[in-house]
Amino acid sequence: MFKSDADLFAFAKTKLCVPAVCDILDHLGFRHQAMHQRLRPLLPDPKNCGFAGRAPSEFVFCAG
Repeated sequence: MFKSDADLFAFAKTKLCVPAVCDILDHLGFRHQAMHQRLRPLLPDPKNCGFAGRAPSEFVFCAG
């Protein structure tokens, strides 16, 4: 359907409606797949799209 990831992301940024996608995921049984509504974008342009991944991290406590 899409020739590249760039084409897929361009389609997602311009054509997809977030509430509709969330409703579809809920209907398919994939609950809690969207971020909570309290979370806001860090950048002024909220239309960022791409693959998400996790990075390893650890808690570091530094006392005085």
